[in-house]
Amino acid sequence: MRGTILKRAKGSWTIIVDVGKDSDGRRNQQWTTVRGTRKEAERRLAEILNKVNNGLYIKPSKNTFGDFIETWLTDHISTRVRPTTLDGYRWRAKSIIDALGHLRLCDLQPHHIQAYHRAKLDAGLSSATLVKHHNLLRSSLATAVRWKLIEHNVAELVDPPRVEHKEMRALTEEEANHLLDSCKETQWYPVLHTLVWTGLRRSEVLGLRWEDLDLEAAVLKVTRVLHQLGDGSFIQSGPKTPKARRQVALLPSSCQVLRVRRKIQEEEFSTVGLDITPETLVFSHRDGMPIRPDSVTQAFRRIAGKAGLEGVRLHDLRHTHATLLMKLNVNPKVVSERLGHSSARITMDTYSHMLPGLQASAVAGLEGALAPKVAMNPAVSRLLARLINKGPGKIPWTLSMPRNGTLGGIRTHDLCLRRAAL
Repeated sequence: MRGTILKRAKGSWTIIVDVGKDSDGRRNQQWTTVRGTRKEAERRLAEILNKVNNGLYIKPSKNTFGDFIETWLTDHISTRVRPTTLDGYRWRAKSIIDALGHLRLCDLQPHHIQAYHRAKLDAGLSSATLVKHHNLLRSSLATAVRWKLIEHNVAELVDPPRVEHKEMRALTEEEANHLLDSCKETQWYPVLHTLVWTGLRRSEVLGLRWEDLDLEAAVLKVTRVLHQLGDGSFIQSGPKTPKARRQVALLPSSCQVLRVRRKIQEEEFSTVGLDITPETLVFSHRDGMPIRPDSVTQAFRRIAGKAGLEGVRLHDLRHTHATLLMKLNVNPKVVSERLGHSSARITMDTYSHMLPGLQASAVAGLEGALAPKVAMNPAVSRLLARLINKGPGKIPWTLSMPRNGTLGGIRTHDLCLRRAAL
């Protein structure tokens, strides 16, 4: 099989290659424009012929990248993810289509994606959000490769921006109580109280129904979550993971707050002729309609600001709950189950760095387990002698000498650490 090279203008060439026959038996040709020297055109012709001969040639798609993304979301992604996840994909896809959708799918290049990253960062988009955009680009183009619409996934050739770790802000017990006291007379108090003292996610609290609560047994069940889609509609669904479907023990004070909440809701419903049923949302508007998740976030931002807690996010209430439990030395597995984490490792990875006292407590416990002596070899003893009671990480131990106070005939076993008198 051979191809033809035609000169179009100075530095511009057209390559014509037979790539087989269509369903009607007519010859199918592929025309490709190459800019550069004739040698470059010949090299490109050889590449195409090699792929055709080996059955690897993919005819460039005439569809735009925007058309492909829409098809990918509708025909592929919609059958594989939850509605809320699809909604997030559509929001990110809209931004990508606005910037890159006009390009033909086969013409998309790494520099286009790199420029998109730069423009979005300059516009104020966070690096963490932009990574999600990049992942959508990479995932969609990977599908295009599998569908044999393009040869290569150009997004794989572009590095996503580095995500800067944002330190979480956990409130102290005093700050948490101050926050709740500052909104005690508002409609948001029972919502925020439940968030602080259960560690539930926003969607989990807003999805609570009265049938999920047993206030006599002081326990609630997380069985539903509530989200609002981009079109304004609400959707209730089961938790995302099996571990997120769980029981959470309630504080007596939380039970009392929820009893008051039910009484107020009964009064509100009676004014519009409604009755509370097991399916009724615990936190709703006066007419029983769900509360917009963004409304809770905006209300919290105002309340936190007035309480002098600027920069605290709604999700930090969940971090606050976990941190308070960890400081009380609650078993991490129990904390993990309470938060609905898939494993205790996630809990420890997320919160252990916020609790510097945990390591000190562990060392103190180790000393108690090995008291009254910890045998050391001479090299380790000399090292500890240099480190003891020095620097920011002081060790409250002293190097002990044999009882006779002399070094003559000292054995390795005679060198030990004893806790210094406080």
